[in-house]
Amino acid sequence: MNEAILVTSSGREIDLNNVTSEAIALDDIAGALSQICRFGGLCTRFYSVAQHAVTVAEIVANDLQRPDLAFEALHHDSHEAYAGDLPRPLKLFLTGEGRTSHAQLCQQLDAAIAEALGFQRSADDTADRQVITLADNKALVAEAVALLPGGVAQIRGAVDLTDAQIAETGPAPEPLVPAAAKLAFLKAHSILSQNLY
Repeated sequence: MNEAILVTSSGREIDLNNVTSEAIALDDIAGALSQICRFGGLCTRFYSVAQHAVTVAEIVANDLQRPDLAFEALHHDSHEAYAGDLPRPLKLFLTGEGRTSHAQLCQQLDAAIAEALGFQRSADDTADRQVITLADNKALVAEAVALLPGGVAQIRGAVDLTDAQIAETGPAPEPLVPAAAKLAFLKAHSILSQNLY
């Protein structure tokens, strides 16, 4: 048995030693992200990564006025569908000798997801990536206020925002149940993918 194989809800196999775009499926991503809780589940209410991704895409498109980056923003955490919950095969993979690190695995997953879904992922050191990171941080702050016992203070060192940017961050949307979060993610994907071509 190959311990580095994840089997998705659709039955696809992801070989963590050789991540390929052929193994990626949108429904697997949407389904998994809708069931993965933000903050590792250490929050006062369930709030899915899928809903977070939709929020980040909305911030990019509307608040930051970069609708051209909204699709990429929607998928900024899509690798977490495979790497976020650290299922046992991934834990075993990460502890094996000569294996890639978690960050490298996420980069491989990001590349495979971008190829499978037909978009170009911005390099980490570009202005486009900074727009998505800013939106991600704004969503993180809003979610922290709504979901963490310590609010923004609990994540203060994890965000690169000024006090003014934190103060102008809007509220997080009301948490959706997983099925609704999955539908919202798939709907956003469908709408935003029309702008790719």
